[in-house]
Amino acid sequence: MASDISTGGAQCALKFDPHLLKCEGAAEGDFYKVWAESNGGFTMFFPEPKIDNKTGTITAAAVSKMNAEGGPKGNGVVLSYRFTAKAAGTAELKMSDCYVVNPIGDVIENVTVTNAQIVIK
Repeated sequence: MASDISTGGAQCALKFDPHLLKCEGAAEGDFYKVWAESNGGFTMFFPEPKIDNKTGTITAAAVSKMNAEGGPKGNGVVLSYRFTAKAAGTAELKMSDCYVVNPIGDVIENVTVTNAQIVIK
C-alpha cells in the first residue's frame, strides 16, 4: 500500500488463475503491525480468508490498527499471499472489495487499486 495520508486499516479480496497458481496461505503484512507496535497499539487480522484453489478466489481479509492514536502513512505490505506455481504462464492477480479506512474507521474515498502479474517460467 502507498498512502500520503494516515490510515487505520485496509481490506481486499483476491482472484487468481487456479490453472497456474495454488494459494498456500495469506498473512498480515507489516505495514500496520510495525506502526502499531511502535505506538503502543496492536493489530487485528480478520476474518481468516477462505482460499478456494478450485475457483481461484480468496475472500476479503482486513488488517486494522487498534488502541493507538493516528495511523501509518507511506509504503508497506498490508496483506501477503503465498503461492505455488502449477504451470508456466502469466498469472493475473485481481484485487476486489478493496477498502482503506482513516484512523477513526471512516472509509477513504477514491482509492486506486493496482493489480499485479506473476510471470511463471
